[in-house]
Amino acid sequence: MENCQCTGSYNNDSFVSVQKMHRSAVICRCLSTSSVSEAKKLLLKYPGGRVDVQKNESVGIATVCLQRPDKKNAISGQILMELDAAADTLANWSSGKAFLLYGTNNFFCSGGDLAMSLGTATYDEGLLLAKFAQFVFGKLKNLPLVSAAFVEGAALGGGAEMSVAACDWRLMAPDAKIGFVHAKMGLSPGWGGTTALTELVGPSRALELTCSGRLLTSEEAKTIGLATDSVSDLDGAFKWLESRSAGPVEVIRACKEAILEGTLDAEAHRHATLWGGEAKMEALRKKIKHLKVT
Repeated sequence: MENCQCTGSYNNDSFVSVQKMHRSAVICRCLSTSSVSEAKKLLLKYPGGRVDVQKNESVGIATVCLQRPDKKNAISGQILMELDAAADTLANWSSGKAFLLYGTNNFFCSGGDLAMSLGTATYDEGLLLAKFAQFVFGKLKNLPLVSAAFVEGAALGGGAEMSVAACDWRLMAPDAKIGFVHAKMGLSPGWGGTTALTELVGPSRALELTCSGRLLTSEEAKTIGLATDSVSDLDGAFKWLESRSAGPVEVIRACKEAILEGTLDAEAHRHATLWGGEAKMEALRKKIKHLKVT
């Protein structure tokens, strides 16, 4: 597989092109173009389910629904490819601010498809599938939209990985469970979950969770920082996300991209692009009071 070097330095002339390069850096190091094609040929052998994307233009939030209820929304080859297409659709949505990922039938995702697991038993196939899943989840996570996974029922194995590797936040129903159960299946996580989980909860806790494969309740997941919040249902999850993305689209995107780019220079440039903008001027005209002292 090819290595892709995405580097550059910031200045007033090159900022726009460099920040676009940064967003692709995580993605392009995963797979070459030829490997993407190779992965899709393999994934086509494992159909089942679909991904439904609905865009709410009035609030700038899209819903991304995994639809494979007969298999508790297990991730087939087809679903991985449709998630890839969903990421492209959202990347081209210029007025979008956020997306909410969830599963149909009140169940998030039971993990990777067992037929796909049984049918791909070599190192090369395992590596290709892992790299493609990382590629897809990375595309979703690195969109300039904020994102949340809403977990009902359970997020297991590859589903748990998707919730941390593809989304900024995890919202859990009170009775939901989440578990990196790979060890019980003779595996370690490989679809981006280990890295994302470690960033969220630290190496010691990530090691304990992946080695034990135990299930966490919504409350424990929230306590350790794996879950962001607890909400009762899909409507509550949508409203939660709406309240975190209520600002102007250019402001929400600037905040997300500054986090993605992760440098002081990028932060300063993002800030400066909004400094003379209409959103700031309108806020000043309104004389907004953040605290009311009584």
